[in-house]
Amino acid sequence: MTEADLELPGILGELAESHGVSPALALARWLGGRRLYVPERYVPGHEIERRLGRHAFRWLIGQYPRETVEIPRVRKLVQAMRDRAIAEEHEAGRSISELAEKHELTMRGVTLAIQRARERGYDPQFDLFATSD
Repeated sequence: MTEADLELPGILGELAESHGVSPALALARWLGGRRLYVPERYVPGHEIERRLGRHAFRWLIGQYPRETVEIPRVRKLVQAMRDRAIAEEHEAGRSISELAEKHELTMRGVTLAIQRARERGYDPQFDLFATSD
């Protein structure tokens, strides 16, 4: 899965188009399924800036000043991306125990994440998006 493959709903899609997928997914993880009040003016160190970055925060202010916006919930997408990242790290040599600590999961949770990634088609031997230089 690449950034171009993602179709995020609502404000997440707008933010991803403008500033990339990282701040959009950070917003979804933080407030998915809830609302966010966007202030009228930029305030350095604001919670939104800390979580999404200065540029994304300023973009939100420019687009939605003094508005309360609904943040779509994309739990399954976030979980699929996390599962794939865990599977890739495991393939690269990280132990189940290390991954459990890093991702704040149980060892069983890491094993299940790797299994789900494989069920969704992750195959470290055949990656359609891999590039060879």
